[in-house]
Amino acid sequence: MLVTYFFVHEGAHLLYALLAGVYKQINFMGLGVQIDVYAERMTDTQLGIFCLMGVFATLCIGYLLTALVKNICRIKNKLLRAMIYYITIALLLLDPLYLSVFCSFFGGGDMNGIALICPEWTVNKSESSKKAQLPKNEENVLEMQPIENADVNATDDEIQVDYLEKTEEENSESSSENEDYPGEDVVEIVNLKGETTTVYKLADGRYMDRIERIFIFDGVDTWTDINGAEWNQAVN
Repeated sequence: MLVTYFFVHEGAHLLYALLAGVYKQINFMGLGVQIDVYAERMTDTQLGIFCLMGVFATLCIGYLLTALVKNICRIKNKLLRAMIYYITIALLLLDPLYLSVFCSFFGGGDMNGIALICPEWTVNKSESSKKAQLPKNEENVLEMQPIENADVNATDDEIQVDYLEKTEEENSESSSENEDYPGEDVVEIVNLKGETTTVYKLADGRYMDRIERIFIFDGVDTWTDINGAEWNQAVN
């Protein structure tokens, strides 16, 4: 089941990387594989499509198997039917579950690239969570209040304005702090073993590669991974 999933998901990444001319290498780690690319040669749109291709491929194959359910049910081999059953479930559920629930716990993964091609949705969602708005019928409610409550309503409005201004100031300060972290946004690094990877700067100043390894930058020329291994910027 997992072999089929990785074959479809990472195979789609590999195919797009080859077609775009940005293929770098295949990284084998644990139970899975990862297609590494020269991200610095790609536009945001290309990187977004690259990350989206794996999800698109798994869902397409999953729905295709679902459409062929009648033919699959005619297969006499029970083991083969069971394998196709679980493969279909994996293809239909793994990526949606990861992108909607678990990606935030593992650094984002493909979602980091997918977000590059839907910035408007991301900004709208972010802004809607930050802004505190009055109900649409607030003006009518205020008009219906007794005159003696006018001062109280005016005070509430002032508090609302002060809250919004304070929130905007805090967001501005937070944004400025993120910009103060040293280092480039995208860097190709290499360790003493000659292994290379491309890392991306996160909002908190740390770096992460596509297999979700975290690196701490010393602000000069060294990145340290979670195992204590030191990496330096690769010289092209």
